Amino acid sequence: MATKRPRRSMPKVRSGCTTCKIRRVKCDEQRPKCHRCVSTGRACAGFVGQPQPIPTIKIYSLPCKVPGSRADRELVNFYHCHVAESISKLSDTTMWLELIMQQSQYYPVIRNTLVTLSSLYKDFVLVDSISMATCKNIGLITKAHKQLRAHLLSRNASVEVTLICSLLFHILECLVGNTQQALWHLDRGLTLFQYYHDEPLSSMTIPNFDRILAVFSRLDVLASLFDDERRPILKFDLAKECAKSFDFLSSGSGSLEDLLEAERLLTILQNSVMHNLISFAHHKHNTQDEIPLWIIEESYNLEQKFQQLEIGLEALSLRKAEESKHNQKQQRIILLQIEASVFHSALLEVLSTSLGTTDMSTEADRRFALAISQIRTLVTTNNEPGIIRQARAFTLSTNLTAILYYICMKARNREIIESALSIMQIDLCFTRDGLWDTTIATGVVQSLLSQSNDRGAQSQPWKTKLEDVGSGIVDTSGGLEEAFRQLKLAESPKTNEVCLGV
Repeated sequence: MATKRPRRSMPKVRSGCTTCKIRRVKCDEQRPKCHRCVSTGRACAGFVGQPQPIPTIKIYSLPCKVPGSRADRELVNFYHCHVAESISKLSDTTMWLELIMQQSQYYPVIRNTLVTLSSLYKDFVLVDSISMATCKNIGLITKAHKQLRAHLLSRNASVEVTLICSLLFHILECLVGNTQQALWHLDRGLTLFQYYHDEPLSSMTIPNFDRILAVFSRLDVLASLFDDERRPILKFDLAKECAKSFDFLSSGSGSLEDLLEAERLLTILQNSVMHNLISFAHHKHNTQDEIPLWIIEESYNLEQKFQQLEIGLEALSLRKAEESKHNQKQQRIILLQIEASVFHSALLEVLSTSLGTTDMSTEADRRFALAISQIRTLVTTNNEPGIIRQARAFTLSTNLTAILYYICMKARNREIIESALSIMQIDLCFTRDGLWDTTIATGVVQSLLSQSNDRGAQSQPWKTKLEDVGSGIVDTSGGLEEAFRQLKLAESPKTNEVCLGV
């Protein structure tokens, strides 16, 4: 009997392209696009090399003089040159690059928090940083907490500084993956902000009120997307806040004034949609006659406003293209169009489900598909194939992971879901956008999609929404990470198949 030749031990290759890694096949590592991907008609997502060295400070370029040790000054400078740009990607940078930097000159609590933020950010982008919840990072955050507590008890405590610190602490906790604590800091800041937002002289008593409002209201919407049971804390009066702007747009000849106005209108509409969807959710098992009329009328009113906003965004895009070839502005407009399409689709989808109409459901899927096409345009522009990218990326403003996850949960079309999942797997891998970790979002979608495929093979053609397949999991308190935890806990140790228990 011939003896079996022992298999020769070979070192595991970790330098292949991202697409081959996801497919778990050997990559030939040809640059800029590997031959294996090209020959099979796949998009080569490029190569993630060894972690690039963190840029060192050679020349200080701070807009103001910063007190403290040299190490602290270098970390604050690192925030200004790298972290702020990452946080504010595809959004208005004024808050992060100007306002916070100016206030850090006068308030040690902000300056020290920026030092902590920069230190954590450096750890986050390293490949070998498996867990951010290290003793060192927890110690840095604890120290920042003590400094904030001391500031709040001091005589010169200000509302503006407290709100800024609330935002910064939200980011700190997002970086280490502590989403519940991140939500706690955000909610405390939002509660304080809501109190002053209702005051008639709030814009006079709080400097930079509008800039802070824009950031808080955007994060408020994202937090409610993350946790289905969370209603946005801020509540806007749509008729009062946007009446003049929408009257101007509805005239037919009107156009949005600028990007900041477009972002403001979109955020207020998103906030109103989240409140409306939660109101609908309380009646999801009721017949059409049992749903309060005001909820349906509010939905149709919001749907009309989205139509006007989308027309205004298209006109703004054409005007900016004629005025300037500034690529960044065009990308910001595309991002606004993506968010408008997805939230508009969410309204159409819930109206279709509640009223039993198919036309709205078809239109919702059409808009989901349009949003995916625009997202591909954005990620292709920002991530050119073949280049070496950072091992991990952190943003706070693009919201692309949240949008793609939302599309996967709401869409009924299998091709749309698989396209959205593909972007998360290849183009946005190793990305964290605030509360949203792409790896976790991808895992939840894959598990639910597998379960839905099994059901479809046994019954009628596949038409079920993933949020229905994962009912009791994706809509529980705790958000995305709680859904991921429940799916992992329900994994069978013998078969490695995910049992959803629904």
